[in-house]
Amino acid sequence: MRTTNCFLTLLTGCLIFSLPVDAEGRTWKDKTGNYTVEGELFAFNDEHVVIERTDGELGMYKIDFLCDEDREYLRSEESAQRSKTHLDGEQSWEMKGGFQLVGTLVDYTRTKVTIQRRRGKLYVNDRLFENLPQVYRTIIVKSLGQYENIADIDQEKFQQWVLAQRNEPRTFQVDGIVMELRDGNEYTIPFVLFSPRSLERLRGGWESWLAAHQSDNYDARDDESFRLQATAAEIIRNQERARQIAIAQLNLDLIRSGITSVWEVSLFPLPGNPAPPRWVMVQAPNSLQATNIALQQHPGFRAGPVRRIR
Repeated sequence: MRTTNCFLTLLTGCLIFSLPVDAEGRTWKDKTGNYTVEGELFAFNDEHVVIERTDGELGMYKIDFLCDEDREYLRSEESAQRSKTHLDGEQSWEMKGGFQLVGTLVDYTRTKVTIQRRRGKLYVNDRLFENLPQVYRTIIVKSLGQYENIADIDQEKFQQWVLAQRNEPRTFQVDGIVMELRDGNEYTIPFVLFSPRSLERLRGGWESWLAAHQSDNYDARDDESFRLQATAAEIIRNQERARQIAIAQLNLDLIRSGITSVWEVSLFPLPGNPAPPRWVMVQAPNSLQATNIALQQHPGFRAGPVRRIR
């Protein structure tokens, strides 16, 4: 997982993708050949692939779930270029105050920042404030204004706040996004600096990432990091239909069993539920019962489209 050692530095499950408009779609298959999805490649990494289906929805699946033919396709230069084009493109995000931040989203992060005046000098995490790049200094000032509710904070108000601490250190927990800016460096952008609209789009996988972070589950944390990258790329590609990327939760035993009534139910989080959307497999005699079973198993979600797998 890519990480950052810098403080807030910014300012100034197995099958869903999306290709350019003129790209041809594929029929993606699982290893059994029983589960198929029509869609176009959007992005992939070492473990997951993201596809845009013909219904316009996006989802993320483990590559190990795919058949040999699809995994071979992902090793092609063509697929690598399409993924790189989406993930590496610059993105412009709206921040509080109306300014735009341009860069590429990399990961979520939780870190601590300590501000202290010592021997007449101001330090941020043991680094001299005056020696920090201008972008660092601006971020620190703007972030402090949000954390301390200082309206229209500027350098003068920031210095007044520092003096009022009487050389006592102040430590803040910073939750946010790691972003690579145009200079090629990675910076931490606290959530408090994003506009409400941007924040709503970015926080879909935060709770899952945080849970994995706190339990040292590096695989799960990397899963959410990649979903964030792909989600951000899709949002910027089509600002007016921003969607979170669904994680497919597949019960392969149902598919392999040969039972004919296997349904894929789309589930979308209700307001207040920070979980990402998902598709789940359900065994039931009809779509209505499949929907009811899925909702019972996943409280806090509403049902979307349902399709019969076999």
